[in-house]
Amino acid sequence: MTRHLSARARLTVVYTSLFAVCGGVLVVVTYFLLAHNLGSSGPKTSTDAQTAIQRCMQQASAKGVPDDTAKAKCTTTYANGVKAGASAQRGTALDQL
Repeated sequence: MTRHLSARARLTVVYTSLFAVCGGVLVVVTYFLLAHNLGSSGPKTSTDAQTAIQRCMQQASAKGVPDDTAKAKCTTTYANGVKAGASAQRGTALDQL
């Protein structure tokens, strides 16, 4: 002998399932939107960046490195640091989501 669920129990199961599925879809959509938007922003040059590059150049020129070489190395080093920081921040934000 099999027992059938009442109409109230069936509706409860249907609405609970819909709620869970919609919640999952919302989390997935939010994750992908956040991942897409975090990946599209690039580093911006500011006065702080210029100051850091100038300080690096001064230290390099004190050691006798030519200005062109020092500027290239300092700019590359600063840009790599900014990219690494942005990548770490993006990873942390996505992991916490």
